[in-house]
Amino acid sequence: MGTGNDDGLPFGMRSGINQNVMQPSFRDGPQRKPRRLWPIAVSILIALATIAALITWNVLR
Repeated sequence: MGTGNDDGLPFGMRSGINQNVMQPSFRDGPQRKPRRLWPIAVSILIALATIAALITWNVLR
């Protein structure tokens, strides 16, 4: 019985997590895409800013 309960709990948690993950993806599908793109856009902006700073630093030197 102990092993059965131990095996049952993780599966129950996994199924609950999977349901929670799947439901928002369907409900907030269009809203999730910009959220995923935000970190990429921020990283690109930071990279461009650093590159521009390095170029300007080298030019000023």
